[in-house]
Amino acid sequence: MEEFRVDTIGEARVIRFAGEITMDNAQELKNRGRQVVEGQGQAVVMDLSKVTFIDSSGIGFLIVLKSRCDEAGKRFALLSPSVQVRKTLRLVQLDAIFPVAANEGDMARILSL
Repeated sequence: MEEFRVDTIGEARVIRFAGEITMDNAQELKNRGRQVVEGQGQAVVMDLSKVTFIDSSGIGFLIVLKSRCDEAGKRFALLSPSVQVRKTLRLVQLDAIFPVAANEGDMARILSL
């Protein structure tokens, strides 16, 4: 798997991933994302700044992650999506359903932490 790590910034757990999110790794990301949602913190943030490509399975991963956060009563946001990811989200008209933070400073404001 490409680079995957989880950082804590205030009350947010930030999932940092670098590489492609495709059908080849989406299920593993869903499993790891579930563990993050079930852990501590009031919010989960998916850092997409180093994601170079995302396919429909990757979009499904983001939707599942957001849904799990909603069910757990946690806030969810995307952090710094790469140009490619932004284009894909816009193409499938999901850019409006995900709160997006341009940077870590913006993240606290969006999540109201």
